[in-house]
Amino acid sequence: MDVVGGIPHFERTSEQGALSVKLLCELAAAQGKLVDMHCDESDDPLSRHIETLAFETQRLGLNGRVTAISPEVATTATPSGRGMTRVPELLAHGVTVAFGHDCVMDPWYSLGSADMLEVASMGLHVAQMTSQAAMRQCFDAVTTSAAKILHLEGYGIAKGCNADFVLLQAQDPIEAIRLRATRLQVFRRGKRVAQSPAATASLNLPGRPQTTSLMHSRHS
Repeated sequence: MDVVGGIPHFERTSEQGALSVKLLCELAAAQGKLVDMHCDESDDPLSRHIETLAFETQRLGLNGRVTAISPEVATTATPSGRGMTRVPELLAHGVTVAFGHDCVMDPWYSLGSADMLEVASMGLHVAQMTSQAAMRQCFDAVTTSAAKILHLEGYGIAKGCNADFVLLQAQDPIEAIRLRATRLQVFRRGKRVAQSPAATASLNLPGRPQTTSLMHSRHS
């Protein structure tokens, strides 16, 4: 087991949910494991499981090892149907934020693609993070920030790291999200495991090249 997970609002009462958070955090602390607690799937405006989780994190010295999924108290006082949490505010306060994608073509959600660039784009739009810096933060939310939360070892582009990477047909992170950039090559531990041809468009316009890369393309 690598991570201790919990869903406190699935307990019969709020008190039992709070107790489950306490017991699970104590288990993780005793075993030296990470914690991933789902505190979002409730429309109860009185739910305070995220606050209980924060308290137990501090009490047990679990700082940096606990992830909470979209805390409900960070939306509004009125139930909002599991609205998006306040990503820009969390980032402004130094909280590490990652975007995730759980359901992929299952009974709960049949449109999943496991495409993290799609996840970054959705998060960008829902959180209204459209400045240059914010869009780069959304790219980080599916790459470096997610790796930090998962405590991945050997992650990154540096000497000595694992040679796990995806080569995108894009000039920068913003273009990668905007175009859902083609994955030109995928490497795992230095071995190429997948590749795709570069995306190009054929043109039939006087004075224009016959083909062009989809990078830098603009729609009119």
